[in-house]
Amino acid sequence: CYSQASLMPSPPSSPSAPNFPMILHSMLSDSVVLGFEDVICWLPDSGGQVFKIMDPLRFTEEILPRYFKLTKLKSFQRQCNNYG
Repeated sequence: CYSQASLMPSPPSSPSAPNFPMILHSMLSDSVVLGFEDVICWLPDSGGQVFKIMDPLRFTEEILPRYFKLTKLKSFQRQCNNYG
């Protein structure tokens, strides 16, 4: 599943609360550093605007809970659609 998300941050609901695009960007950056690029990663030559979830099951069970309070892939996709 391909997702294109605009990573332009919207104003946070509170000054200290990170917003969805910022967390998403951190997660994608961490995929390189922490070695879960086989689960989710930026697509090459996308300029950091398109990412791909290669293993949806591992993504929802292992990666998604580390970064978001979401537990379902559909909820994550809905959030992506809200920003892009």
